[in-house]
Amino acid sequence: MGKKHEGTLTQRPDGRWMFRVMVNGRRITTYGKTQAEAKRKAAERMPLVGDTATGVHFAQLVKSWTEYGAEKHGLAPTTFDQYRYLVTSRVEPLIGKRILESLTAKEMAKVIRQQQGSASTVRSVYAALVHVLDYAVGQDLVAVNVMRDVKRPRAAASKRRDISQDEAIRILKAAQGHRWEVAVWLGLGAGMRRGEMLGLQWSDLDLDSGYAYISGNVTRSSAGLHRGDPKTRRGKRNVPLPDEVVSALRVHRRKQAEERLKAGSTWQDSGLVLTNEVGGMAEPRKLSRTWSSWASKAKVSDRGTHVGRHFAATTLLASGKASVADVAAMLGHDPSVLLNTYAAAVAEGQRSAASVLGAALTVAE
Repeated sequence: MGKKHEGTLTQRPDGRWMFRVMVNGRRITTYGKTQAEAKRKAAERMPLVGDTATGVHFAQLVKSWTEYGAEKHGLAPTTFDQYRYLVTSRVEPLIGKRILESLTAKEMAKVIRQQQGSASTVRSVYAALVHVLDYAVGQDLVAVNVMRDVKRPRAAASKRRDISQDEAIRILKAAQGHRWEVAVWLGLGAGMRRGEMLGLQWSDLDLDSGYAYISGNVTRSSAGLHRGDPKTRRGKRNVPLPDEVVSALRVHRRKQAEERLKAGSTWQDSGLVLTNEVGGMAEPRKLSRTWSSWASKAKVSDRGTHVGRHFAATTLLASGKASVADVAAMLGHDPSVLLNTYAAAVAEGQRSAASVLGAALTVAE
């Protein structure tokens, strides 16, 4: 590191090593299980200080945050790609040359107000900035994350994705015979997300007992197709399968075995239920386009693969036979969010339950 960056090493009571060094008038403090680890972390942080003692520019922070990588940030590759794009294209032009320590909550609130586009995009810009500035705090570049004092933008009014039973059956009929027909059954009959359908493995299924274990999610990022953890922390779960879905899966398994024989040595043994033509991971957008074609054929308004999940949730809740907690567990959802998202279906289920209670109290004449 050079003589002027020699610094001092101290072992803490917990056994970790603390390394402190002055760089251009700024003190860097890092910790590690070993002396080498503590010094290495300091070396990684030094370039952020720059050649002068004026502090770190926002653009320098973004560069360091990007180089740190999705895995170290604990972000899904697709989320990392989205955050990187939003910050570099929408925020850097506004405050790229600003010194981090001089940024204020008022200024960052102005940055958010200047954002154009949908409400979800603006909320994503906000989330990206929170994450990037949290990284700055973790790197001891600033003492606080000023974005924490900026009000989060409001979400857009949710678009209704409900479909009727008749529409659901029409989509099922439109998909008949397609090599991905089973996707409609997994969406409508098990409430799976698109990525969960594509990430479902045969080893995750117990067709005799009628259960599927959701263990993965297929997404596309700049690094290509990736099978990672489900979208949320509640995503890993056991899902009970209706008999009709089990039957569809058995048929699909036979058809896939036939495809495998025809493909011969070109077949990729991914172990996935939904695959591309040679057995590998399937493209999420291709499944969405295929679903759109089914909706068009069925003369149903195209609202994406997520309509299957909505149909499953609303049907279960309105039946009065499944509690909010049960449906939330099946969908891998937060119960409180489920209550807000499907309020009408919950109310209908409660009315159904009330009628059952009333019938129990009816005295025969």
